[in-house]
Amino acid sequence: MKQYHYRALILDDEYEITQSLEEILNREGIETVSATDIQQGISYLDRFTFDIIISDFYMPGGTGATLYNIVRENYPNVPFMIITGKPDASTAIQML
Repeated sequence: MKQYHYRALILDDEYEITQSLEEILNREGIETVSATDIQQGISYLDRFTFDIIISDFYMPGGTGATLYNIVRENYPNVPFMIITGKPDASTAIQML
């Protein structure tokens, strides 16, 4: 049984993307928990501790910005990474 020292929360509405990220991170010794919508992600935040959160920007139930604000308010020391398949300047500005 592989022993993990870090845990990442991955949020993306595309199952294939979460699976790809899980595979990559697991190979590097990072345990992963995945969600496909904002509410599921918030539920995991309430139950587990995470060393990093990787979130798609456009998600069912809200945006990555919504989740980012929740994380900053409740878990200010957890690194947060936004990913998106639809990049644009307004999204980048909003997240800055």
